[in-house]
Amino acid sequence: PADDDPSLYNLSSGSVDDGIQVMMNAEIIGRITLGQSGNWPLESFVVPGQLNSIVVILVDDSASQRYLRDLVLTRDGVIVN
Repeated sequence: PADDDPSLYNLSSGSVDDGIQVMMNAEIIGRITLGQSGNWPLESFVVPGQLNSIVVILVDDSASQRYLRDLVLTRDGVIVN
């Protein structure tokens, strides 16, 4: 909704292999590499009243073991489906 509070939104990720780059509305919001996890408050990226897009790019040079675990978008601590 147009009157929504962007500070309520958060994106988090579990571990990855080899890495990910996370973008929202065409802006890079973060990167993580092998074995790391990430947490990104989306306050500066969410545009209330607009369609907001999240893109996650998996960066992997290996032939196996490609993964991104537990990518979660929350609003005020509740998972957004």
